[in-house]
Amino acid sequence: MGESVDADRAGLSLVLVVTIAVGYGLSALNPGGLNGLVYAGATALIMNPGHYGIRILAVTTFNNLMWWLGLIGPVELSGNNSVKSLQNLAVAVQHGSVWHAPNAITLHTLGDAYANFGGAGMTLALIIAIWLGSRRPRDRQMATQTFLPNLVNLNNATLLGLPVLFNPLLLVPFLVAPAVNIVLAWCAITWKLVPPIAYPMPRTTPGPLMAYLGTGGDWRALLLSLVCLAVSVAIYWPFIKLLNRVEGDDADET
Repeated sequence: MGESVDADRAGLSLVLVVTIAVGYGLSALNPGGLNGLVYAGATALIMNPGHYGIRILAVTTFNNLMWWLGLIGPVELSGNNSVKSLQNLAVAVQHGSVWHAPNAITLHTLGDAYANFGGAGMTLALIIAIWLGSRRPRDRQMATQTFLPNLVNLNNATLLGLPVLFNPLLLVPFLVAPAVNIVLAWCAITWKLVPPIAYPMPRTTPGPLMAYLGTGGDWRALLLSLVCLAVSVAIYWPFIKLLNRVEGDDADET
């Protein structure tokens, strides 16, 4: 018994020493440590040459992967205050229409508007998919309790409560659903089927209404938002069913 305790202590001491060494090593490479390296890599990814739409897709997917790993928000989307968003706003105010926005394809017009309902990973769609497809009382209760925060894009409780973080069964839809929505919005805006958002919107604006309000009330933006939400629910659906099978339905749980 004493030998086992000594071995455990030695193992923990070794892990601690290695962790400290890695931390100091990362600090030597970058003053910001691990977070600084992640930020530097994300910045390099954004600045790399190539098709801008592809970069937006790559950055959003990378950001969502970091969320899934528990590194919350290493990449900040363009948002209302970016130069491109301010240029879009100025032109929309000048012409009285968002159709003339000079920067139709940005992280803000694609990611904020159509790929973040509920927050990173389109977790609002996950909530709906659980309601529709899960027979696990615990998951359904968690979905109900966290619905309102997800509606205003605050999903930390969902990420920790289900959990979503480090859950391999939910990684694929967590990355794929936002990516598919970006492609749909990218095509719709490029083909002039839907105008880009130009008016500033708070981060806590309900996800499905972000594009509708950001375009000044264009019904086509609302329709596209509902399509993106429905597609995301369909993407999450089979993984919720798989989660039921792997972890057990627990239908009789009280």
